[in-house]
Amino acid sequence: MTIQTNGKANRQIYEFKVLDYTNNSLTINEWLTPLDTALNIKATYLVFEQTNNGATAEDIELELILDGVVRTVSQTADSGVQYWIIIDHFNVISTVLFGQQLMTSDFDQSASISSKSVKIRVRQTSTVDVTSASIEVNMLYHKLELQE
Repeated sequence: MTIQTNGKANRQIYEFKVLDYTNNSLTINEWLTPLDTALNIKATYLVFEQTNNGATAEDIELELILDGVVRTVSQTADSGVQYWIIIDHFNVISTVLFGQQLMTSDFDQSASISSKSVKIRVRQTSTVDVTSASIEVNMLYHKLELQE
């Protein structure tokens, strides 16, 4: 795709990116920010996981902020289990236990989400095992690059 900027032709190219965020220094109810960008992106997959030595389920809250609109999901997350974030056709955010793209209309059809700004925040709201607890957030996305 080519667009005009200041009389010059530019091509829009999406550069493939991977967010691979892990935090091992958790404090109860403290928000962590794995991603905060004002770049034009297309987010495809968003996954989070919590782990701890006791292999106990912990309460995790994740905020996905797209173009200033906050969507929050809470999950009692089993240790070592990946939770995939989805937004359904009613614009409701939730989690699933199998790989699915971020925007979904049903179990057969899903797509990436385009946004001018994206912020992801996550926190543990239950008691934190300070010696072994960690939260991991992963996202596959594409960043818009303009090339002359």
